Amino acid sequence: MPDYATQQYWDEVASHLVVRDGAGGVVAGDDTEFYRLKRELFLTRLLGPALADAPTVLEVGCGPGGNVRWLTEQGKRVVGADLSSSMLEHARRNVDAEFFQTDGRSLPFDDQSFDAVFVATVLQHNPPAHAQLLLPELARVARREVHLFEDTSVFPVRDRASHWLRRPSWYAGPLRDAGFTLVTSERLPLTAQEISAAVVRSATSRGRHEGAEVTRRRSRAESAVLPLARAIDAVVPPSVGLTRMSFRRVN
Repeated sequence: MPDYATQQYWDEVASHLVVRDGAGGVVAGDDTEFYRLKRELFLTRLLGPALADAPTVLEVGCGPGGNVRWLTEQGKRVVGADLSSSMLEHARRNVDAEFFQTDGRSLPFDDQSFDAVFVATVLQHNPPAHAQLLLPELARVARREVHLFEDTSVFPVRDRASHWLRRPSWYAGPLRDAGFTLVTSERLPLTAQEISAAVVRSATSRGRHEGAEVTRRRSRAESAVLPLARAIDAVVPPSVGLTRMSFRRVN
């Protein structure tokens, strides 16, 4: 499977957001029934509880600023950073906050500048060598906590050119070496729905770039399969999907 040019890829996603949502789009992910549910659960069950006690927050890979805006509305001081200048143009229109352009490997902040630092579905879009470089830098600028919200799996797999599913333990090693210990690991109970949505996307959206508007065919197909998948998720423990991995500084 070929590598992809990270900055070029996300600049193109940003260009599709303009067409899909206009200047006010705050979410880079697909706008479908499943992904709207996934985002709602991410905010209320994972992100909100994780950052409840963090007055100052840095998001690395902030995209068009949706998380920054949501957290700012909770009364926090939030700073965003992203690789894509086009994404940052969106973010600056969407929320009144500080934003910085960086690839994440050398963050323009002093040691322990923020109570908490987090990424949300960012490292999963980075090849292993790059992701391994990002983790110590997240730890360096975090005073108390690092939170990773990434799609994970019990088995590592690269299912798309721009997407790596890894085990949670893959992320823990570099942060442990940087002085952080894992204190919370929680996966959203959406495995069957995640797999169903991915199968529908693969079957109906060949050639479509991430961020572009989805077809009616895909929306109808996804809505048709989700009820059964939802019933499965109600009784089967999750094994794939969005996972909160929260780390606390121990030294």
